[in-house]
Amino acid sequence: MRLIELVKTIRETVITGKISPAKILPAPLLLCVSLRRPGISPMDITSEWIVELDKMGIPIGKNTDGSPNLIIGAGYALVKVFSKALKQNGLVTVAGSAGSITFTGTGANAGGPVVIKGVNDAPFTIRGTFQ
Repeated sequence: MRLIELVKTIRETVITGKISPAKILPAPLLLCVSLRRPGISPMDITSEWIVELDKMGIPIGKNTDGSPNLIIGAGYALVKVFSKALKQNGLVTVAGSAGSITFTGTGANAGGPVVIKGVNDAPFTIRGTFQ
C-alpha cells in the first residue's frame, strides 16, 4: 500500500470509526477503532434496511387500507433473532503465522538486569466472540 493511501485510510478510520476488512492497519489503530464500535444493534440494522426499502420504492408506511405494514415488523423480528444468534453463538477466529508475535521481558537477578526477547515459533489461532 502506498503511503498516501495508508494516510487516507488512517484518517478515514479515525474520523468515521469504520474500517474495511481488506485494509491492514497497525494494531493500536485497530484497537482504537474497535473501542469506538457500538456492537450489533437490531434497531440500527432494521432502520438502515427500511431506508433501503424506501429507496427501492417499496412502501414502508401503513398499507393502503390503513392496516399496519407487517413487513417492517417481520424484518425487525428477523434481524433481532439473527443478531441474538450472532451474539450468543457467533465465533471469530484469528490466525497468525510463526514469527508474527514478538515479545520482550525484563527482570533482574543477582548478576544484574536481564532482558529476554522472543518470537512465537508456531502458527496460532485465537477465538473470540461477536458483541
